[in-house]
Amino acid sequence: MLKKSLSIIVPIYNVEKYLQKCISSLQKIEGINFEVLLINDGSKDNSLKICEKISNEDFRFKVISKKNGGLSDARNKGLEDADGEYIFFLDGDDYIESTGIEKLYSTIIKQKPDVSIFGYNVVYEDKDGNIEGNKLVVPKQKSVNKKIGTEFEEKDLDLIGYAWNKLYKRSFLVENNFYFEKGTSLVEDIIFNSMVLTKANHITFNNIPVVHYVQRNRQTLGTKYYENIIDLKIKGFNSYLKILTEWNINHLDFYENKLIIDYTKFLISAIVKEQSMSKSKKKNELLSLHGALNNVFNYKKIKNIDIKNQIIIYSFKRKLFWVNNILYSIRRK
Repeated sequence: MLKKSLSIIVPIYNVEKYLQKCISSLQKIEGINFEVLLINDGSKDNSLKICEKISNEDFRFKVISKKNGGLSDARNKGLEDADGEYIFFLDGDDYIESTGIEKLYSTIIKQKPDVSIFGYNVVYEDKDGNIEGNKLVVPKQKSVNKKIGTEFEEKDLDLIGYAWNKLYKRSFLVENNFYFEKGTSLVEDIIFNSMVLTKANHITFNNIPVVHYVQRNRQTLGTKYYENIIDLKIKGFNSYLKILTEWNINHLDFYENKLIIDYTKFLISAIVKEQSMSKSKKKNELLSLHGALNNVFNYKKIKNIDIKNQIIIYSFKRKLFWVNNILYSIRRK
């Protein structure tokens, strides 16, 4: 049997509302010898039935069912069973532009990179599934050059963290035993990429949008607060910094400062906006956050930032948490 060119791994957990759109977009792919591994991660809705129906109708789709183990575990199972030259991870509640993946693949068969980083389209949906807007995130066409330095732009920070906007050479992942770390929800992608993107010797950015990344009007792991979020976010920060340092990017201090500000604001916001937490609990969590971040982030290096961020960072550094509460309460309204 002819070896597959591309293995598309789709972790699935209770996404019956969105799964058919994801699958239909993959069925439209032409000119590529591909397989789709539908990893049912213990879904309790009708996701498995949808997967089984499509696998009976289309030989390119294979269903693998397992006990619920989380996103990382599902992706790892797919990686173990994949046969393609390149790996593409796609979430079951997103979908692709079929012509985009076709164009991308025709490019990488000439480039033969260890990893190809490509663009995506953020789609904003309301609670009824109506599209409210979109944002295109597309890189310049370029390659990473660790020796002489890598040209880097601010939007590239939004491109290196995710696992679903990349094609990974399977042999490279297998030879280096690269798998997703379990128990790191929220930052599993950047932790994985910090290993992969610092080890890879041939990395390309391709200015082709492929994935429609859907942001829905609901609370997700990326927006809610939970007990180990501080430790996880610090892991995420260190993973980003590891990549940027290894890539020898231009203006490293600028991007480190941006990451410090973004991570600080995110964590303050997650605590302040957590409705189930009492005021005293929020104060204790902010104190814990203050201690944790001061041990990791060099706030003294931060300069040339706008007045709003100055107020947020200054009040946090001085433990003036009431200021942060007011600012985020105003923004919520």
